[in-house]
Amino acid sequence: MNRDSYTNKPNNELEVIIHLEQSINSREFDLDKKNLIQRDDFDKVIGWIDSRLQELPEAGESIDKLSKNKERFHDTISILGSRGSGKTSFLLSILKYYRLKSEVETIDVIDPTLIEEKGHIFLTIISQIKHCVDSKIDNWNSENSNCSIKQIWRDRLNDLALGIPSIDGISKGFSDTSWQDAEYIMDRGLKSVGSARKLQENFDRFVELSLQILGKKMFIIALDDIDIDFCKGWPVLETIRKYLTTPRITILLSGD
Repeated sequence: MNRDSYTNKPNNELEVIIHLEQSINSREFDLDKKNLIQRDDFDKVIGWIDSRLQELPEAGESIDKLSKNKERFHDTISILGSRGSGKTSFLLSILKYYRLKSEVETIDVIDPTLIEEKGHIFLTIISQIKHCVDSKIDNWNSENSNCSIKQIWRDRLNDLALGIPSIDGISKGFSDTSWQDAEYIMDRGLKSVGSARKLQENFDRFVELSLQILGKKMFIIALDDIDIDFCKGWPVLETIRKYLTTPRITILLSGD
């Protein structure tokens, strides 16, 4: 073994080449997987995601046909391992693989511990999706036939925004003085409460139209190191349980 690389080829299997000079920081690996030590797990994750992709209708088609009872999907793949075992590099490699797929829109790795104190993981995810769509529709001129879809998408984003203050950690809710104002209750209060109840449904509709605009079938979102800070990691799990229930989203979740 020299100082630049290490090769392991047990039991006549495909060899794994580890370049020691590249092993310090997290990085995405080449898709030929020669230097990916979690090769079997990589293939397993790809198989799960591809299986879901085959079930999904094309962008713009309703997903109701997947479940007659409007089943809540939780397509979350856990990548668990001790510190330094290569979880982040594994996430980056999966995202690199799917960036080359026309059916998938990937979201850059999100580390909840790096989100500001007043931020929330759900808002971060919505912001990332919005960024993807904005990059597409900003190039549309006023004569583009899709401009009507652009307005519908913004309306769905506004519907979603009305329910955001109800999420734990984002707002304390309506003040006592607000509830004593009858006009406020009828004009804003009850509307916001209704939007909070429909938050998950509005998010599903927002995701559906966002993917239609992008011409994709699925978002893949990677959430890294959720175990480091419990105060930041718990909202991630609750967000997945409550709101990320559409089969149009697959979550990659890493932690120890």
